[in-house]
Amino acid sequence: WDALLVFLGCQTQWSREFAGMDGTLIWKGLQYPGVAVVIQMQGHKGQKAQAIFRDVQVMEQAALPILNKPPKRK
Repeated sequence: WDALLVFLGCQTQWSREFAGMDGTLIWKGLQYPGVAVVIQMQGHKGQKAQAIFRDVQVMEQAALPILNKPPKRK
């Protein structure tokens, strides 16, 4: 639960860029310094903070293929 709350708290920490001539948006991942701040601000420290960070990375890796899925063409 704690990792989910941190992940949701990092919604503005996604790194993305436009690539190619068609303006495709590429999601690159979370900016980890921002993730660390969210973990700290939610009061987590030590091994608990490290475990939350690892869990957030798992969620990030699961989200990236979905975020970078090409749009359906009509």
